[in-house]
Amino acid sequence: PLVARKADYVVQQLPTTVVAQPWQVHGAVRLFDAGNTLPFIARYRKEQTGDMTPPDLRHVERVLQRVEQVEERRAGVLKSLDKMQALTNPLEKAIWQAMTMEELEDIY
Repeated sequence: PLVARKADYVVQQLPTTVVAQPWQVHGAVRLFDAGNTLPFIARYRKEQTGDMTPPDLRHVERVLQRVEQVEERRAGVLKSLDKMQALTNPLEKAIWQAMTMEELEDIY
């Protein structure tokens, strides 16, 4: 479920220059999440990414890294607000809906 949510975020944030179907991006995210490298994925896992090109895979990898940074920051913000006993339901909902570091920082 977490990988699928990350993959959905990646699909939404990919530049329009990347021509890929959601299933291709989901496959690439699963492979990157499992620790596979871009050259390995491009060369040996084409069937799981629908023959995505190395530049497109690089875009997916970069967006995935940003998504993971946001997830990490989100966890820190939630923990901090909870520790301060300042976490309300509307605030928590807004934090979960934030998709960028800027949105998270504005909320925090």
